[in-house]
This record gives sequence, C-alpha cells and structure tokens, in this order.
Amino acid sequence: MKVLLAVAALLIMNVQAFAWDGVNVDTGTSITIDDGSDLSEGNTIDAVDDDSGDQFELVVQSVSQTENGTEIQVTNMANDQTEIYDFADPGDDETAPQ
Repeated sequence: MKVLLAVAALLIMNVQAFAWDGVNVDTGTSITIDDGSDLSEGNTIDAVDDDSGDQFELVVQSVSQTENGTEIQVTNMANDQTEIYDFADPGDDETAPQ
C-alpha cells in the first residue's frame, strides 16, 4: 500500500512539473496549461486559472513564436471571448509550448 501511495505522489508531482505558465496580455491573469496540450489551430485545451484554481477550456485560434516565447490566441469557452496569452521561453526550446 505504501508503494502505491509513493508512486501516486510521484505521478502527481510529475504532472505538475510538466506545465506551461502563461499570462493574459490584456488582464494579466496567470494560467497554466498541460505540456501535453496540442496547440494546433482548432483544438480545445484545458487551462487552470492560477489565482482561483478554476479549470476552463480554450479553443486555439493561432500560435506564434515571439522574441521572448510563444503567444497563443484563443477563444475562452467560459465567456466566449477572444484572449491572447504569452508563454515566456524558459531558455529551453523543448519546454516551450509548440
């Protein structure tokens, strides 16, 4: 039983370690998306509001590489609004959203 709990704890920590943090360019709201998210145009991705912990869905409209990282334009399904999020490049191209 202790082994199962230890494995579960490691899996949970690994999930949290592989996420991208972004900022809404208009409101400054911070979000987190799973690094396994497919940021292809038209795909729906799950996001978490870092302040409230609320989860919501975004539909990807476009993805652009910027000088400092990645920018995604999305439709927020919770409020049907177009939003733009910046994801800073942590210095390793493999960890930035693609």
